[in-house]
Amino acid sequence: MAVARLRAPSVPVVDAGPMLAIAVGGLAVNALGLFILRGSREDNLNVRGAWLHLLSDALGSAAAIAAG
Repeated sequence: MAVARLRAPSVPVVDAGPMLAIAVGGLAVNALGLFILRGSREDNLNVRGAWLHLLSDALGSAAAIAAG
């Protein structure tokens, strides 16, 4: 099976509508999380780590929107 895919790779068509909807929803949720944690991120290392994680997820959502 894997050898057949290497010989004739097929690129599945991605439906841009649902992809954009999910990416926009993900960006909105991540932005909300960033907003909620903005005040405490300097006081607590764990909150700062969570804030940075949300920021990286938000950037991934923005990239998915650009790709869609």
